[in-house]
Amino acid sequence: MDIRLDPLSDTPIFMQLHDGIIGAIARGDLPAGGHLDSVRSVAGALDINPATVKKAYDLLRSEGIIATSHRSGSVVLSPREPVPGAEERLTAELRALVARARCQGIDGSTVRGLVERELGSA
Repeated sequence: MDIRLDPLSDTPIFMQLHDGIIGAIARGDLPAGGHLDSVRSVAGALDINPATVKKAYDLLRSEGIIATSHRSGSVVLSPREPVPGAEERLTAELRALVARARCQGIDGSTVRGLVERELGSA
């Protein structure tokens, strides 16, 4: 899994890591049942604080994307029924994204095209 972090980005490091893992799962680079590296090894490899990695992993777990146990570590879950509240959270995120696009002068057809392109590449 190749995740690149930008320390100068406005996006917090834990969220960049979270999004990178989500992208790897969506592309199939991290299949269901695949193990994520330990918090310590990811922190060491990316030269970031282990608490930052834990925060990203905790968010992934709360979203129902991974499961974590002390014995087996963190594992990618198989796609299943949405986690309770997932659709509502996604709707709120999309609403904010569409509003930001409008504020930045991006029209609806462009947003639809971008969504279609991303759905096609996932």
